[in-house]
Amino acid sequence: MTVMASYEKFDYSTRPNKRTQRKMIFDALARYIAVFPRRRFGYVGFGSMWFADFLYAHRRLGLQSLTSIETPEGFRRAAFNRPFKCVRMVEGYSSTVLPSLNWRRPAIVWLDYDYKPESESLQDLSYLAGEIASGSVLMVTYDADPPWNEDATPDERAEVIRRVFKDAAPPQLRRSRRRKSKVPHRSSYAPTLTALLWSFLENELVRNGRAGADDLAWLPLFSFFYKDGAPMITIAAALLNSRERAIFEEGNPFKGLLYALGERLFSIAIPPLTLRERAELDRRLPSRTVKLPFPLAEEQLESYRSLYRYYPLLAEVDL
Repeated sequence: MTVMASYEKFDYSTRPNKRTQRKMIFDALARYIAVFPRRRFGYVGFGSMWFADFLYAHRRLGLQSLTSIETPEGFRRAAFNRPFKCVRMVEGYSSTVLPSLNWRRPAIVWLDYDYKPESESLQDLSYLAGEIASGSVLMVTYDADPPWNEDATPDERAEVIRRVFKDAAPPQLRRSRRRKSKVPHRSSYAPTLTALLWSFLENELVRNGRAGADDLAWLPLFSFFYKDGAPMITIAAALLNSRERAIFEEGNPFKGLLYALGERLFSIAIPPLTLRERAELDRRLPSRTVKLPFPLAEEQLESYRSLYRYYPLLAEVDL
């Protein structure tokens, strides 16, 4: 039995929360690169057969050098769907392709994994922490479903975290198993995973010797949680030296971006609305006081109010 890749099962260009996240991400990235107008950024990601983020990277950001890493199983179909000539297709797995790329220039890298963190993908992050140029942005997406069974004991949950994240695991989880330790429950795993990934990036920058000798530090940009089926998280960090950080802070490009919360998780949960309902809402926004001619839960109204500029508008067109 052949197991289908996720991009063959789902159209990632149309999933509502994923699509909303993508628009929010590239809005933030456009503001970020505007602070460094003389930099020529590249883009590296997993285009698969949809290339949704590559469309934004080229059209919204104007990037001209884009690299898509494609597995041998999906390479031919992805190559057929390549949207622009400036997209370079590289066949292979990220663990072998990333070390073959040129990292001398700043790049925006989005490792959009559709599975849980494991040793090989974390090794990708470790490699990039030691290689990407100053000014680069590193983003990573993971499945945030807990990697243990429903009936797992606290000790078993702690062991899973220790095994995957090693030194990035909280100190209380790295202590002797005979000592009681506080471990996350399923309901709180997404924030825990987010914190683990930030800790992992910090550790790897130090381990690679770049935090001191190269005067580099991660600047957390945003952390997202969304769910179109499986729960997912995405974090993004810029690798900056002290001079670049001063330029960024002086430019203050994220002013007014309510979701640019750094390491703090921002949840994306857009409400399902008909076209008519959305039109009625849009006519009343951005006013704080909204009276609607149809019932809508207050939390759904607040969610739409905060994200309506990014809300996807999809329709079927008969050609």
